[in-house]
Amino acid sequence: MKIAICPSCKKEIPEDAKFCSHCLKPIVS
Repeated sequence: MKIAICPSCKKEIPEDAKFCSHCLKPIVS
C-alpha cells in the first residue's frame, strides 16, 4: 500500500483515503 501525506497536518494517510484520519480534512488528489 502506498502512503500519502496530508497537506494540512503532514501526517501519513492511506493513499486512497478521502479524508485525513488525523485532521479530518478532505484530501484533494
